[in-house]
Formats: sequence, structure tokens, C-alpha cells
Amino acid sequence: MSTTVSVGGSTFTCTCPRTCAQARVAARSLMAKQGGVASLEQLETAGFSRRRAMGRVRRGDWELRFGSVVDPRLVDDAHRRDAWAVSLRLGPDSIVSGVPAAMLQGADGDWPSRLRLDKVIAYLPLARSGRASGAIVSRRKFDGTVVLVDGLQLADRVTALLDTIERAPRRAAQQLLDLCLQREWLCADDLAQRASSRRADGRFGRRCTAAITRAEHRALAGHLSEAEVRFADLLRVGGLHGWKPNLPVNISTEGGGTRTCVIDFAWPELRLACEIDGRAFHSDFASFQRDRERQNHLIHAGWTVLRFTWDDIVRHAVPTTRSVRAMVKRLEQTAAVRAAAVGATAVGATAAAPQVN
Repeated sequence: MSTTVSVGGSTFTCTCPRTCAQARVAARSLMAKQGGVASLEQLETAGFSRRRAMGRVRRGDWELRFGSVVDPRLVDDAHRRDAWAVSLRLGPDSIVSGVPAAMLQGADGDWPSRLRLDKVIAYLPLARSGRASGAIVSRRKFDGTVVLVDGLQLADRVTALLDTIERAPRRAAQQLLDLCLQREWLCADDLAQRASSRRADGRFGRRCTAAITRAEHRALAGHLSEAEVRFADLLRVGGLHGWKPNLPVNISTEGGGTRTCVIDFAWPELRLACEIDGRAFHSDFASFQRDRERQNHLIHAGWTVLRFTWDDIVRHAVPTTRSVRAMVKRLEQTAAVRAAAVGATAVGATAAAPQVN
């Protein structure tokens, strides 16, 4: 007896769907289109019984991921694999969020492995329940925008990143927030809007609201990283005043053009810049290179630049504060001497001018 099997737009005629080579071809074709993943139901349609599919899993040919079946030889991207695995397990009305959704929408880099963040989050309609072993199925209303990527329903990048920050350990969440603000994946407006909507929804718990509220307050205060927040506290406790956070400054470059540099902490009258290297600093070579060029432009424009690391701020707070205070005092004295010299020159010029009757 022959059976016609239609999978992924292709039709196969199998005399024995459970054992013939055509079933293997159908399954491979399907999984290749879905990041190396297929559901058990899809494999049954292709001609594999559940018993036979699980036999391949036990032999190590295939793997189980979030309740779906994965062929490791066909996986070209781990985040695409995870998104497909969760989506196939929970059904076509699910929305994938978290790390895979963010990565598939341009939030690239090694931050998931570096911060040990691998949470896959999914939303289901409030009237429906479902489980995917190892993934987080959210029980709250989806408040983002659905984006279609490669046939997958994903939460928009802002939602995916905020969902990841909310569910990460606090230290990893702070580092990821630093990176998101520095790379402009998130901005203060995004955080303010999302915090407002989530506070207005009674289904949101205190942990969720607290995580986004911390991020919102930091962004609105003009601080782009946890290190900057702590450095500002050091300045206040140390009695240092007159500084401005994230001050944009237009300076001339060597080629005759102009460039806008945003200084982390600036004393404009003294032309003193304090630059903060947080824990998420220099996540790639390009950002390292841009930062060094920016520092050179500031120095050529007559600014004094001090750099402080996370370790300086957290573990050596007193020497760090002392260093800033000493530099501020030195520049104030230099400015006073220069002003006195200018004043004396002006007086001398007035005295030497001929008297006109």
C-alpha cells in the first residue's frame, strides 16, 4: 500500500512511510527549512512514527530541544533553532521572545554566552495554556509588537530585550542594560513607555515592574550604565559639584571638520572629562577603536581626560574620588593663574595707552 505525504510544499509517495528512504528525505527537507527542527507531529506526517523518531534521539542522531526534535547537522544558528523549537512546540499562535528573538533582530554579539543568558520566553493567548520544557511560557498579556522573521512570530527587539533583562539575575541584568543603552538598542523613551504601560496593567508583578523601573530611572537621569550611576554617587558623596552627565560637546577635528563627543562626566568651565568604562565596556573591537579616536579628539581640543574602570569605582572608591578632586583643584588653580595673567596684561595695556586730551 502506498501513502502520499506532503511536507514543506513537496509531495512524496511512500510504500512504507515508517521505513523508506523517502520519509527520511521528507523529514530532512522539512527540518532544513526550520533551522534543523521539526515537531513530532510533523515527523509523523513525514512518515516517522514517534517510536522511530525517539529511537533516533536515543542513538544520538537527533536531539530533543524544548520538546521538539533537532537534527544537529542541519542547525546553522543556535538562536534560530531555539526559536523554531519553542514555536513548533507551543503552536503557531505563540510569540517567541527573550534571547533568540533579540539576536534574530540585530542585537548581535557574544553577550548571551558572556552573561550566561539563554532564556527562551514565549507568549501564548491568555485563554490558552501550554508548556515547553526548559522555556518560560509567560502568563501575562503581550504588550509588544509581533515581528515576522523567517516565518517565525517574534516579539519586537525592545520587548525581547526587556523580557530578558527582567528575568536575568540582577548583576547580569545590569550589564545587559548597560550594553543595550550604549549600543542604542534601548532608549529612555522606550523604557518610560514600557514602564508606564506595565504599571497600568494589574497582571504585572512587582519583580517585573521593579526591573524596568530601575532601568527607566537610570536612562532618564542621563546615566547609560550602572558604573556611571555609582560614579555619580561618588561625586555627590565626595562633595564635588559643577559636573554634567553625558554632555555633548562639538569639537574640531584635524581634517577641518567637526565632531560631537558625548562626555560621561564633564566640567565644561575646566574642560575636564571623566570617562567611565563599565562592565559592558568594549564588547567589540569597533567600539574600542571609536572610543580611542574620540578620546584623542578631546585631548587635541584642549580637554583633560581621566578614565575610570568598574574596579576603580567599586573597589577603590576613595582613591578614585581623591584623583578627581585633585585634578579639579589643579585645573581651578591653573584657570585662576591664567585669569590673573590676563587681568595683569589688560591693566598694563591700559596704563601704556597714550592719554588723549
